[in-house]
Amino acid sequence: MALPTRSIQAPAAVVMVRPHAFTPNPETAADNSFQSSSPDIAANTVSEIARDEVTQAVGRLEAEGVRVHLFDDFGDKDTPDSVFPNNWFSTHPGGHIAIYSMYSPNRRRERRSDVIEMLKQEYRVQDVIDYSGLEQDGLFLEGTGAMVFDHMSRVAYTARSNRADPIALERFSTHFNFEPMVF
Repeated sequence: MALPTRSIQAPAAVVMVRPHAFTPNPETAADNSFQSSSPDIAANTVSEIARDEVTQAVGRLEAEGVRVHLFDDFGDKDTPDSVFPNNWFSTHPGGHIAIYSMYSPNRRRERRSDVIEMLKQEYRVQDVIDYSGLEQDGLFLEGTGAMVFDHMSRVAYTARSNRADPIALERFSTHFNFEPMVF
């Protein structure tokens, strides 16, 4: 059953990455409470479960009428968190793409030119604003892993952290016409 109407808060299409080497990330585990490993589950089992969950999610989204652009990550770049592409890029109305600065060096390797090129081929991309250069200054803003957008009120909410610097948020908010809300 397809969704009857679309909302500005819900996308009609998504990019997903199916991981083939998903595991807790040792570079981010120390300050990310969502990262944990279980001694009871083998790493290859965790990876298999994650891969299967993404495959199932793709099917469910497509069944609801959401267009899914699926990419595979076979783990050759040591990118255990690649299942979260929303951290390194986001798309915005009017054909705008933001590429974000990432706190962890191995998360930076998740950026994929093939994803951006696909978006350019499939959609009317007007510009790509790349914030990854802020990494050299120690300023990070990890996309919608660090921000929550209220598209109706044009507010970008974020909690100050290693992954969400207020200066980077201010730059993003200026470019994309959001009111930054840091707490």
